[in-house]
Amino acid sequence: MSRPERLTSFLILVVVLALGAAIPPAAAASERIAGDGWAMTVHYPAGDGPVPAVIVMPGCSGNRPPAVARGLRAHARALNAAGFAAAIVDVLSPRGLDTICARPALLARLTQAVPADIADAAARLGRLRRVDARRLAFLGQSF
Repeated sequence: MSRPERLTSFLILVVVLALGAAIPPAAAASERIAGDGWAMTVHYPAGDGPVPAVIVMPGCSGNRPPAVARGLRAHARALNAAGFAAAIVDVLSPRGLDTICARPALLARLTQAVPADIADAAARLGRLRRVDARRLAFLGQSF
């Protein structure tokens, strides 16, 4: 991809995310689900479903810093407005961690456990009545 094409793609992404952040939250429900080593908050679009879902995986700074939490809520609003459930997964807080950025030994250890946690969260998400288990997607962050 050429530099102008990358810039155009980046600008389109910025506009889509900005528009998603400006969308007011729908009167929709959310629920929290937890497993061994992970927790997930599922934000649903309006309606009964079943709907496709996007699993939003964590960044290396976790889900709790205020700027990160605002960004995750913006992702959820944008996905909900597009008709998707947004399942925001946290694999750090349940382990008593707030960040793994610049902590290579910890990162190496978690790289063994986190894929299984995400698979477990996806399986649990797929069993929810309001989610179409045949239409799950993943949105990765920096971790």
